[in-house]
Amino acid sequence: KDTYKRSTEKKGGYKWKYDVAYLGDKYNGNSVMAAIAIAQLPHLEEDNEYRRKLTEMYTTGLSDSYEYVGVPRYFENCIPSRHLFQILVPDRDGLIEYLNSRDIFPGVHYTPNTEYSMYRYAKGTCNHAEYVGEHVLSLPLHLRVTEEDVRYVVNCVKEYVTHKRRGKLQLPVDWKFKGLEICRTKS
Repeated sequence: KDTYKRSTEKKGGYKWKYDVAYLGDKYNGNSVMAAIAIAQLPHLEEDNEYRRKLTEMYTTGLSDSYEYVGVPRYFENCIPSRHLFQILVPDRDGLIEYLNSRDIFPGVHYTPNTEYSMYRYAKGTCNHAEYVGEHVLSLPLHLRVTEEDVRYVVNCVKEYVTHKRRGKLQLPVDWKFKGLEICRTKS
């Protein structure tokens, strides 16, 4: 199914789950999309700066929850575009449901290829990717997200973490944040 069909179905379940059963073609872009992109290029750095500001708010807001919420770390000489703000959590599906119940709709990006039926033969060969694929969650980060929105999302994530710490929600026995260093060096 295409992205539109996956995001408009009301059957329950998670809209981000899909399968790749066979090789196909992926068609990207057209002249209209290119024209829009060209018109937006002058605003790229300003937009990226705004996203970096929001991600700094996420990072600072979640800093006292690092035991349960892993956030990306960047090397000092990196300037990331921050088009996504992803966290690693022990119970991603539970957190998604919790956030959805508070009108927050996070995403899941980059499912490991070994989850798709056409690559399932390689399951178990990419342990780190599979681990991240089970725990990664993208918090809302687009240009219409406000500082107030970020504070609300952070508070909801922390509410969920607080329930975990009090034992109201059970953590997997083997949970331990496995941090990732991510870098795109300055050019």
